[in-house]
Amino acid sequence: MPQMYPMNWNMQYLWFVSLYLMTIILLYFLLIYTPHNLPSISGKKLKINWSW
Repeated sequence: MPQMYPMNWNMQYLWFVSLYLMTIILLYFLLIYTPHNLPSISGKKLKINWSW
């Protein structure tokens, strides 16, 4: 039965999609949490206060 190859491909595809979604969620959280931390960024000093 050649059903094993699409299953493998589907699992790899799901892994890539989950990785992509995790990066999207991470960027979304950064977009949420960085606007009130932008005034603390001055010159070479990068200071991010995480408030979870």
